[in-house]
Amino acid sequence: KALVYLDLVEKGHEKPFIDSIASGAVRFILNRDENVEDSIDTCRVLNKDYNLTCIRGLVSGIIQFGAPNKEYENAIEFCSSKKLTPEEQAICSETLAIQSRIRYGKDKFSEVCKIIESKLGYVCAVE
Repeated sequence: KALVYLDLVEKGHEKPFIDSIASGAVRFILNRDENVEDSIDTCRVLNKDYNLTCIRGLVSGIIQFGAPNKEYENAIEFCSSKKLTPEEQAICSETLAIQSRIRYGKDKFSEVCKIIESKLGYVCAVE
């Protein structure tokens, strides 16, 4: 519903607005036991640049509001969705890897990256 305010957002700040709205919406979606995957269509009503930002926001929200130390499980499931296009799946996987690096220690991040690689085909940059 908040996307109706996109036209009011100052030029150049649209992507952070969309990212924040999408990630915040996940909290409410998860609290109502709804499927985040249903929000993919909402992201697609936006133009292509914003569509990918919206997908990024959804996976960020899944990580942010997921079960402690298992946030990545629902995010991997979301990024594996057949509903996502290859381009959306790539941005989803990249965001999942970035968020995992921020959230977890080195060992947990390495473990999550192995799962991301095996299930999504995305290779994390593990140092």
